[in-house]
Amino acid sequence: MNKLGGVGLFIAAIFLVLTGLLIQSPILEWLLNLVGWVIVIAGVILGVYGLVKMFSGDKGGSSDI
Repeated sequence: MNKLGGVGLFIAAIFLVLTGLLIQSPILEWLLNLVGWVIVIAGVILGVYGLVKMFSGDKGGSSDI
């Protein structure tokens, strides 16, 4: 910690304060909700695509059978 010096400690303090404000703000909650919905929608699209490929009889996939 001695090598960090006063300027380094001040920068670390600013970083901690800004991180704390970001965590407390509703912006982070909104972003997490948005990312969650994007993941859910991507999962639904991927599932539907997989079902279509499975039932379409496409022989393009790798299979040992």
